Amino acid sequence: MSEESETMMPPMNHIGCVPYDPEAFGYVNWGEYLPHTYTNWRNETLSWKRSCYISANLSPFPALTIKGPDVIKLLSHVAVNSFAKFPVGTCKHMILCAESGNVIDHGLILRTGEDEATSFITPFYLLYQAEKNGYDVTVTSTEEENRNFVFQLAGPRSLEILENTVREDLHDLKFMHFTYCTIAGRKVRVLRMGMGGSLSYEVHGNGNDDGLAVYAEIMRVGKPYGITKLGVNQYVCDHTENGFPQSGLHFPGAVLDDPDFVEYMSKVDFYEDAASAEPHGTLSNDIHDYYRNPLELGWDHMVKFDHDFVGRAALEKLAQTGHRKMVTLEWNPEDIMKVFASFFEQGEEPYDDMPFPLNLGDLGPAENRYQNHKVLADGKTVGVSMWRTYTLYYRKTISLCSIDPELAQEGTEVKVLWGQLDGRQLEIRAKVSRFPYLDLVPNKDFDMESIPRYKG
Repeated sequence: MSEESETMMPPMNHIGCVPYDPEAFGYVNWGEYLPHTYTNWRNETLSWKRSCYISANLSPFPALTIKGPDVIKLLSHVAVNSFAKFPVGTCKHMILCAESGNVIDHGLILRTGEDEATSFITPFYLLYQAEKNGYDVTVTSTEEENRNFVFQLAGPRSLEILENTVREDLHDLKFMHFTYCTIAGRKVRVLRMGMGGSLSYEVHGNGNDDGLAVYAEIMRVGKPYGITKLGVNQYVCDHTENGFPQSGLHFPGAVLDDPDFVEYMSKVDFYEDAASAEPHGTLSNDIHDYYRNPLELGWDHMVKFDHDFVGRAALEKLAQTGHRKMVTLEWNPEDIMKVFASFFEQGEEPYDDMPFPLNLGDLGPAENRYQNHKVLADGKTVGVSMWRTYTLYYRKTISLCSIDPELAQEGTEVKVLWGQLDGRQLEIRAKVSRFPYLDLVPNKDFDMESIPRYKG
């Protein structure tokens, strides 16, 4: 580190729970400024296959605590998930829909007490539904109390690093379960879950001072194991590779499907980002065409019709009449070369830029997210491609795709219409591939006995 870099000041509103790294490249504004890239995208995107990454990219999103006797009633009313079984110490991927059946928000929900749950989704839709239906709950955010931090560790060495940090044996912690430990004298919650696709964990706590201490200890312990700091740009790559469509990136929340909710947000002095989302790509100029339902996102196994919930009628109809399927598209490299070659051609505008590993600006994703492109077969639109990503591990360009069910078989050939509606376009050949694309052992199926247990 040079003397000049040591004197550099962090950007305004730099994320407070991790130390400022003056050698990081660029920053992304997700409410707080996070490093776009720490070292280089190649090293960072390979980290969750070779060793372990540490990410603080969820920390800007406040934790939401729901307390009261009607906690489960509220969750059952707003979520497609069943909460008939939801013991303390477990978590679910909760999906909230509008009456249209389109996803408004989604995220983890943790059962932290008999009358208490904690989540990291946007609080306003839950507040809106709680007040609208008179549920006996209180909903509070850590922004009103003490700022939370969320550190994610993912990769084959993640458990070894974590166990040696908390100085406990965590081999028996099941997938989607959590426990409480101590790191650097601070109490933290450890959850076996993460975005790496294979073995991964989250470490939760409150307060920037505690966050700095916990982060430093994880980095100290993890250094001999090759721990890698993960920038935002690389963090969102694993969502596509791991087959996890993310609102705010692959698709916008369907806020405009509920006009009463939009009016409610104006009363609480908050304007949901998704309500002002702008389309990008060749799909459409209408943001409603970018909304997605959980069935076509590959979350149909989580939609349970054992309870009444917002959007049930629409999803039941889709389940009966048919819906698009989620697949991964593998893009043709020869056609991709045409995009790069266009920057050396005279007389025509180049095609839309296709930076590796994906389109994420240094200052923020607003100009690049919701990159949805038409998927064509025999000249007809048969699906939508979302959030193109290059994966160095597989040496492929891939994207998530919601496609007509009769074309969802692996090997089916289609074309992605690359570009913008008002610009130069290119049909890029692609073929339907596995979903998720990542073919490493999933977290829930990982052989824990293949990893040495902590001995103390």
